[in-house]
Amino acid sequence: MTYVRAATERDAPGICEVYRSEVDAWYRTLPDGSRVPSRYEDLSLFERFLHGGPWMDPEGCSAHLRGVLASGQRPLVAVEGDRVVGEMEVVVGPDHRWGRTAHIDVLNVERGFQRKGAGRALVLDARRWAKEAACATLSTNPEAAAVGFYHKCGLVNVLARQQELRLSVEAAGTEGSSELLPGPIRSFAPLEPLDHVLGRFQTSFANWVRWDWSVPGLTDRLKQEEGAMPSRGAYYRLCQSPVRERSVYLYAWAPDASELPDLLRSCVRRAKALGYDTVETTVDRGDLPRIAGMGGSLGRETMLLGSSL
Repeated sequence: MTYVRAATERDAPGICEVYRSEVDAWYRTLPDGSRVPSRYEDLSLFERFLHGGPWMDPEGCSAHLRGVLASGQRPLVAVEGDRVVGEMEVVVGPDHRWGRTAHIDVLNVERGFQRKGAGRALVLDARRWAKEAACATLSTNPEAAAVGFYHKCGLVNVLARQQELRLSVEAAGTEGSSELLPGPIRSFAPLEPLDHVLGRFQTSFANWVRWDWSVPGLTDRLKQEEGAMPSRGAYYRLCQSPVRERSVYLYAWAPDASELPDLLRSCVRRAKALGYDTVETTVDRGDLPRIAGMGGSLGRETMLLGSSL
């Protein structure tokens, strides 16, 4: 019988097995970008991380859980007997659009235990905890294959549709004069009243807090910069891609989408100054016409699903 409980660092080995069950083959990436088959035991901590995140190794998973718990968030495990068969991480915090929101950041069930109720049990517990935490919304950003599962769990409302966007740093041009002021964003307070206009992979608070879950040897080796655009009342964060050394992910917050063109150009120019070739982000589909003149290539569409509580 499956039951759900709070996760601790001691669960790291079991959680690691859950996530590793999804990997069919292990590879080492060569300097030229090509991949060659490898044994798991021969891969470094970072090479394992590239197969799916900090959960690929007990050491990285333990450090990741430590960061999640230290920030006051909630990792949960589904257990069969004394075996961890599923894991979920829920992030609770404010969002300008949906109020206080419980966001299912990750959810995975071991391959041999899928479609047996563990995933549903985790979501039900997330819903219960979200209500106890006085949240207005339960949300997630599902993979396409998981949309049907979340619909069955009651997350049927499309909260937002995002389009992945990749821009060459040459796309910024020289228009506009707004300057960025690099510096740490030490609190979510200045972001809370703002809309999350670029890089909305999760809720606003979840996207901010999760980058502070530093994992030694993994996320701490990726360069980051954050700061403000005082003239627009906006903030940004640039995070180096773990798989493309000269590419950077962009996250940004602004009073509204009218600031988007100048904010995006300024951030792309900053990425160029930092030595990157490419900027990756997501944009609300309705805001794409605002930045049409910058070109770039569009990737997959993603969405946030949710339900009111």
